Amino acid sequence: MTDAPPRVLSARGLRGFLLLAGALALFQFLADLVRVPPAWSGMLSVAAGVAILALSLSALFLGASSGLRGRSAFALLIAGAAGMALLVWSSKALGSSVLASLALALGQACLLTACLGLGTLVAGAIKEPNLLAPMCLFLPFFDAFLVLTQKGLTKRVMEAAPQVLENVAMRVPEVSSGPKEAPLAPVALIGPADLVFVALFAAILHRFNLNSRGTLLWLAPSLAAYLLVVMVAGDAKIGPVSLNALPALVPIGIVVLLTNVRRLRLTREEWALTALAGLLGLGLVALGSSFGS
Repeated sequence: MTDAPPRVLSARGLRGFLLLAGALALFQFLADLVRVPPAWSGMLSVAAGVAILALSLSALFLGASSGLRGRSAFALLIAGAAGMALLVWSSKALGSSVLASLALALGQACLLTACLGLGTLVAGAIKEPNLLAPMCLFLPFFDAFLVLTQKGLTKRVMEAAPQVLENVAMRVPEVSSGPKEAPLAPVALIGPADLVFVALFAAILHRFNLNSRGTLLWLAPSLAAYLLVVMVAGDAKIGPVSLNALPALVPIGIVVLLTNVRRLRLTREEWALTALAGLLGLGLVALGSSFGS
């Protein structure tokens, strides 16, 4: 297969993205401020997490359908990153106040914008849709290496400076039952790299006319179940693996591969490359796991 013909930039896709990003900011702001009866707090916090995830995924898939590439994607990345940095700084300067919550909520919309820009920018360098297969097999292992092993950068950052990840990740705020000083510490985080790769895959699927709709319909409940495990059973462990931080590229890669593999029509050599990518990823995880604390 060769590169797909260039797509005309769709204003409809961008407008839809901005609308959902605005809805996400409003939802984050209200969830941070609302007070509920104590018996409802946990259940509504979980529901808020699922809603934030659904809004984020839908926005990224819709934005990726616009055909962003090159300069337009780069401009979106810079605008989103600059806006997020300014708003996060403003929220800290404002302390515990309603304005701080508003700044942080708007910063979440800017985060989504930056992730869309970066994901679509990188997707523009992908010339063959069949590269999806080795990417989908290697990236979950690479994410597991980063998040779960002692040599993983993400794991080290979470242990040494958790506030760094908190400043650049998508927040799931607690729906609190008592008096609160806003903004609250999040009860869960969705890593920015996960959002970037969702945008990357969505852009590739739209660009090569693959199964973007089916992928989103399977990806949303899969990641929602993943998030529920983190929120509900985050204090538990399975062997050395703590459930409070799980590599989200595992379900992302699996869903993207399974919902599109029939349309890729890989050659024998490309299947071999895909298997090699999986073996390399598995070896990376084994290497990272071989080191002690």
